[in-house]
Amino acid sequence: MVQKVEKTVNLIFYFAGLIMLFLIAMHFQGYVEEDITKWAVILLIISVIINRRLELDLEFIVLLCTMILYGLIFKYYYSGTEYWQNWHFKDAVWPPVLMYLLCRQLSWKQKQIKIEGLLLAVCFGTFVYSILNHIVYVQDGFFPGGRSWNEFWTHSARYATEFSYWGIFIVGLLGYGLYCFAEKKWVQGGVICILIGIENYIQILVDNRMVLMVTVVVAAVSAVLFLYLNRHDRKKIKILCIGIVLVIAAALVIIIGNVGGVRESTFFIHFTTRDGGILGNVRFQMIWDAICKLPSHWKGGGTMYPAGHSCVHNYWLQAANDTGIFTFILWMIFNISMIISVIKCAINPKINIRLKFLVIPLMSAVVAYLSMEIGGQGASEYILFYVMIVAILRQLVKNEN
Repeated sequence: MVQKVEKTVNLIFYFAGLIMLFLIAMHFQGYVEEDITKWAVILLIISVIINRRLELDLEFIVLLCTMILYGLIFKYYYSGTEYWQNWHFKDAVWPPVLMYLLCRQLSWKQKQIKIEGLLLAVCFGTFVYSILNHIVYVQDGFFPGGRSWNEFWTHSARYATEFSYWGIFIVGLLGYGLYCFAEKKWVQGGVICILIGIENYIQILVDNRMVLMVTVVVAAVSAVLFLYLNRHDRKKIKILCIGIVLVIAAALVIIIGNVGGVRESTFFIHFTTRDGGILGNVRFQMIWDAICKLPSHWKGGGTMYPAGHSCVHNYWLQAANDTGIFTFILWMIFNISMIISVIKCAINPKINIRLKFLVIPLMSAVVAYLSMEIGGQGASEYILFYVMIVAILRQLVKNEN
């Protein structure tokens, strides 16, 4: 009887967490740091009472130090300026720290199917949010003279490239969706592939390149993972290689043959030319220049002007520009730990292959975006979801060890 009650309580707690992740992902009523902090604390207390355990690790200590250092230095440099007068230390620091803990708790000793559910809640929630923002774009269009429009919940202006972030989570499921087909889960795989197509379509309509490029990155990572998992099966490797060749050939035929006037489209022209195009994009110059300037601008304060620009299109290098090299080093330690967890996940035979095709490409999608965009300077909104997925990944690996 006691075990049955405990099981029921744990199930209720799990679904409460699942709903919370979905609502945060779809930014229900707007991204309110105070609400996220409050509910994270409540669920953490409940979890500790239920499980009589709090999952702590070295990575959490690194994250805690990183965010506190980031918040303190950012406050020192920017809180006195007019633009940042509404910035608050607690809003930038505590949501990622507490949600990391909560996601570890939600994943602790959970069956892999439930961990799969947590990740899917984030992906589907962000997809809904992306659709809601696109509805606003369809109704109002861009503001005059720029590529920005109002966010759905708060009606505050955001750049188009910021809106694209909420589309990368669903395209991060590409490998997962294709593997669902391999398991003959036709409906599940079909729905995911349709949603990925919809997301790419609406991003092309607003002339955003990021989601399409992240889709390519996710496809490449999924292919590498497939090759590793089937390294002893020549037949499957041969099928994959043929499939890749066919996809590339089809893309070349469409572009070279100018099917549907694709080469005259605004998206294609901007895809190949704006900011230096894709391969020669100015972002790569900014990132390299920022790396070179780190030793001489180690104090932060926004003193770097990489490639003549006031910001770096890379979350971690922008953090270094704002708050110094020590914050950057701590972030790199955290990121290296994440890479180790990804490798452990890939090589662990106890982890379901379908789940591997979910979490590893999804992680690559988030990292790809944050490596090429600022990701919310001084805010926690963009880095929060990276931290959440890292926490779930780490607990998954720990559970199966």
